[in-house]
Amino acid sequence: MEELTLILKRRNVVPKKQKNAVKDTDFTRLNENRQILEQAYAYWRQLENVRSRFMRSYRYHVGDQWSDMLSVTYKNGKVETMSEEDYIRNQGRIPFKHNYIQNIVRNIIGQYRSGTYKTRVISRNKDTLQKSEMLSMALEAALSINKANDILDPRLLEQFLLSGLLPQKVGYKWWPEKNREDLYLENMNPNRIFFNTGISDPRMLDIDFIGEIIDTSLDNIVASFAKTYNDEQKIRKIYRDNQHYYVRGESMQQTGSGMDNNSLDFYSPQDDSMCRLFVIWQQKSEWRMYEHDYLNGTYKCTRRKVQQIEALNAERIAYAAQNGIPAEEVPVIEYKPKYESYWHYKYLTPYGECLGEGESPYEHESHPYCLSAYPLVNGRIFGFVETLIDQQRYINRLLNLYDWIMGASAKGVLLVPEESIPDDMDINDFAEEWSKANGVIKIKAKAGAQIPQQISANSTNIGINDMLSFMMSTFLQISGVGPAIQGQQAKSGTPSSLYAQEAQNSTINIKDIVDHFYAWKKDRDLKALRVIRQFYKEDRILNITGSGYLNEIGTYKVSEARSLKDLDVDMSPVLNTPLFMQAAEDQLRELFMAQAISIETYLGNSTQPFAKKLLADIQKEKQQMANTGQASPEAMAMVQNPDAKQQMLQRAVGG
Repeated sequence: MEELTLILKRRNVVPKKQKNAVKDTDFTRLNENRQILEQAYAYWRQLENVRSRFMRSYRYHVGDQWSDMLSVTYKNGKVETMSEEDYIRNQGRIPFKHNYIQNIVRNIIGQYRSGTYKTRVISRNKDTLQKSEMLSMALEAALSINKANDILDPRLLEQFLLSGLLPQKVGYKWWPEKNREDLYLENMNPNRIFFNTGISDPRMLDIDFIGEIIDTSLDNIVASFAKTYNDEQKIRKIYRDNQHYYVRGESMQQTGSGMDNNSLDFYSPQDDSMCRLFVIWQQKSEWRMYEHDYLNGTYKCTRRKVQQIEALNAERIAYAAQNGIPAEEVPVIEYKPKYESYWHYKYLTPYGECLGEGESPYEHESHPYCLSAYPLVNGRIFGFVETLIDQQRYINRLLNLYDWIMGASAKGVLLVPEESIPDDMDINDFAEEWSKANGVIKIKAKAGAQIPQQISANSTNIGINDMLSFMMSTFLQISGVGPAIQGQQAKSGTPSSLYAQEAQNSTINIKDIVDHFYAWKKDRDLKALRVIRQFYKEDRILNITGSGYLNEIGTYKVSEARSLKDLDVDMSPVLNTPLFMQAAEDQLRELFMAQAISIETYLGNSTQPFAKKLLADIQKEKQQMANTGQASPEAMAMVQNPDAKQQMLQRAVGG
């Protein structure tokens, strides 16, 4: 049987690996493509309410808190629509605001940064623990190149608090500054994405249509899709001849600059120098063959027809018969048809031309987007900030009311009876003399007449202070970010344990939001790991050094990474904070001082900067002892004095 297997493989009587069917540039099938565009436009329009609420939360977040529109009816019956800011200014007042929302958002982002989690790949097989750690380091290195933990994820968390959406693109591209291909992550603007809106699964497993709107230069489009000079001319002609094919349709009419994507149109770019391009991924289905090839032990899904598989089996049997091998001993391909789902992508112009299409090139057999929506209860999507807007508006209203009352109240008004003004003075002379520090006014007081008096009204104690304090307290309760979690000074006599408990309880109110973000991050890292395993074609040195593992893990080995199946790994967050690392160091030191572990074990698991070099020096000394049979004076001193190694370590760690 083994001989027959080798013969069949040499004669190529083995099914070749099926590749993704990626077609060449295609400028036909306009009607089909335009129907896909219309479907994408319909989904995009259905998400308009999500975009509008996102932009409203965004305006309140950046301090534009008086731009809501209202209708004003004048005495003559005229109705005019204007912003709240214009309405306040028309009354001669200044629209003050105190931005509490931004402070709350920054606090949540600060908590996320202070509690950073490190994703690790966990193997269920003890024999593959080292390989899983290698994948953990490869993932960490790729995320570091993208500055995911430092820039992308905090900014996406901020966008998530405003919109309730977590859209990120996980792909693979050439990094010029690194001079190699690697994982590429890209945050996406919620205004530029669309997906089927009839979803109900909070895990987003019922997504079957998703895409994005891209505005880029014509040269970039040509560079991405033109394979020949004729392709370049066709692409340029498409955008040159059809730029007026679609009139500008309905769009989000919001105030703001184009950089904020506030007035985005579906078919036309905001900048006339840019060209509009659509990336659309659809889940399709067709009959496929599940083949189990006993010749090489593979089990996979292909597009081959029954006739092709039977012909290949017949060829194997015929060749085996020539060599005197019975047909029942020939390893053939067993198959069964199945209606299989797959993801198909298209790059479309606004006019319906397809610049490129194909089946998903990823081994995870899905689209490159990692999308999550919150809370997706009854199909609704909204951000955390939206729940704070009403409280913010009322606080602003109280502040402006306070300012208006104080400005309109009497402050040092002088009441002067006319009969009290001397004959040789008028009211202006009287006011000037009254305001002097040493002024003297002669008054001929008549019986029963009132003398001049100054009035100053107390306009502050009318309940506004109490109402403002109540609203600010309510604001903190709704947001879940209380004084303790903000780091505000505790009241005198507050025990530290009680203050810590208050801070812990405050995080419970936002735990659902933070855990949702970490769940999305876990899915993102898993998809990123699959992309790494697929596209890393050769071994490479990782720019991340592990702690507590062998030095050879710093090298990514393609063969070992691909030997691990998805079922053998899992994603698990591990605390990676200075406090956690210091606690681990303290435990290691206690074990070493108690002589429960050797100095090599301690240095191999330590994260101290001197640990790796010191471990290498000790191993070098041991190697020299093994080669020469003699030890260095330092090594002999350690052998003769058992406490020498503790003293050396204490000096190194400052103990």
